[in-house]
Amino acid sequence: MISDPTCKAACEFIRHHLEADPAGTRQEYAEIQTELSKRGIVYEGKPLPICIAPALFHLAQIKPIQNQMRRLVRVLAKIEAPLRETAWLDRLGIHRSEQQLIQWPTRLKPGGYISRVDGFVEYQSDGSLGYQIVELNVDSPGGAAFMDESFRLVRRTSLWKQFVKKFPGRYMDTDSRDLPLLLKAWEDWGGKHKPRIAVIDWITVNTASEFELLKQRYNRLGYETIICDPRELEYRDGKLVDYDGQTIDLVYRRVLVEDLLAHAEAARPFLHAYMEEAVCVVNSFACKPLTVKSLLSWVHRSEFESLLNSSDLAFLRSLVPWTADVVDGPILERLRRDREQLILKPADGYGGQGLYLGWELDEQAWERGIEEALRERYVAQQRVHIPHSEFPVPQEQGWTFESFRMDFDPYMFGAAMADPLVRVAQSDILNVKAGAQIAATWVLDE
Repeated sequence: MISDPTCKAACEFIRHHLEADPAGTRQEYAEIQTELSKRGIVYEGKPLPICIAPALFHLAQIKPIQNQMRRLVRVLAKIEAPLRETAWLDRLGIHRSEQQLIQWPTRLKPGGYISRVDGFVEYQSDGSLGYQIVELNVDSPGGAAFMDESFRLVRRTSLWKQFVKKFPGRYMDTDSRDLPLLLKAWEDWGGKHKPRIAVIDWITVNTASEFELLKQRYNRLGYETIICDPRELEYRDGKLVDYDGQTIDLVYRRVLVEDLLAHAEAARPFLHAYMEEAVCVVNSFACKPLTVKSLLSWVHRSEFESLLNSSDLAFLRSLVPWTADVVDGPILERLRRDREQLILKPADGYGGQGLYLGWELDEQAWERGIEEALRERYVAQQRVHIPHSEFPVPQEQGWTFESFRMDFDPYMFGAAMADPLVRVAQSDILNVKAGAQIAATWVLDE
C-alpha cells in the first residue's frame, strides 16, 4: 500500500525495467541464487529466498521509527535488572533452570545487546508511518550478515545499477555496527587487550553459514575470530579455551538459552566460564526475559507500573498491542468473542511455529488452539494491520507482479538501528521458515 508519489514512481520503474528484458533480468536473478549457494548463504539447503526489488521508505518516515527504537532500548535497559528477580521471572513463566542462568552475575551494562524488534508499519494519511511491536527478539537474533551479503549481490544487477541513480538513497548496513558493539561490551566488561572472539552456536543450525561471514568480517578488521560449537569448548585454569586449546576472550553468543539447557552437560564448560565471569558473553543471559512474549502481556497490566515512570510506560503501551497470557478465567470469553481479531502464539517460541490466526480459522479450529494454549505457555495478541505492497515474482522466463504482506523488523545494536529485516509473504505468517522472502530496505533521500 504505497501512496507516496516517489515510491509509486520507483515501483513503476522497477516493473518497467524487469518487463523490458524479462529473460535477461531473470537470468541475473538466477545468477544471484547460484552465488548465494556458492557463498553458503542458504536456508534449509536452498539459496536464501531474497526479493530482487526493495521495500521503499522515505528518510522522513524512518527517522521517527529510529527515535522510537532508540528509546525502546533505553526503556528495556531500565527493566533488565528488575526482571532478573525471581518474582518477575516466575510471572513471566520462565523455568527455574533458565532463571539460574539469567541471575548469574554479568558485568555488562543493561542495553548493550544485539536485538531485533519485530513489528508492522502502518501508513498514515499524512504520509508518516505508525509502528506496532508484536515481538522482541533479544536472546539471539540472526540473519543480519546474510541480509548485508544478499544486498551486495542484488545491487550488482542492471535493475539496481539504474535504480539507485534515479532514486538515490541508502541501505543501512549492519556490518558497521556489530563489531563496535561487541568491542564496547568487551570494554565495559573490563577487557584491556585486543580480544580473541568466538561465534558460538550448534554447527547444525540453519544459519551456521552466516557465522562464516561474521568470522571473515572480523578477521578482515584485525580481530582473530573462530566459530565454535559449545560442545567443542573446555574450561581450563580459569579460561575458556577452544578445540585448539587457545583462549577465548569474547563470545558472540548465537546459541539460544533453551538450547543450551537442553544439552547442559555438553555445554558445561561454556556455562561454567560464564558463571565464573571468565569470558565476556554478548548477548548475556540476562537478556532472556526481554525476549519472552509473556513480557508484552504485562505491559498493559498495573503491576508493570512499579517498573517504569508514567512517560516510559505510556510509550511502551503505545507500541505494544493488547497482549495477554492465556489462562483459565475471563480472558477465555474474549478469546471466543473476538476470534477474528486475535492471534495465539507460544510465549517462548520462534520461527513462526505454533501460531493460531483467529481470522483464518473456524470456531472448531480456534477452540483447538485455545485448548493447546491452555496446556502450554501461550499468549493472545490483538491483530495488527499488515501492510501490502507489490513485489516481482521470478518465473521461468520472466516476472509476474503480485501483492505481498510485509513486516518491518529493525536490527538494533545497542541503541543504534540498522537495516530492518523486511519479510514479504502471501500469507499472514511472515517467516522464512513459512515461505517468506527477504527484501532489502531502500531509504529514499529527501
